[in-house]
Amino acid sequence: GRSWSTRYRGRLWIASARREPTPFEIDEVEQQYCRVYGLSRDKIPFPKEYPTTALLGCVDMVNCLTNEEYQKKFIESGLSTENNGSAHCFICQNPRRLILPGQISG
Repeated sequence: GRSWSTRYRGRLWIASARREPTPFEIDEVEQQYCRVYGLSRDKIPFPKEYPTTALLGCVDMVNCLTNEEYQKKFIESGLSTENNGSAHCFICQNPRRLILPGQISG
């Protein structure tokens, strides 16, 4: 989610952060995905390493909803259990991972 809205629709490139995540941060995110998907850790193919400062892939952004719209359309309808506290939610489809993540600056 984001604090701002956008009218943009199209490809979004996904890049990793510059700072290496701590073991605690990795554990927190992996636990969140286990809860969202209702699966145990051994059933989700989590990466063995988390690259930093790299271009990882892209998604197609198809909508940007307010949190209220997201709650009604996805949570209340049962389409998703992934709650989000951000003011706006980017709705994305068609994730594509780069075979070889490229190093980026910034």
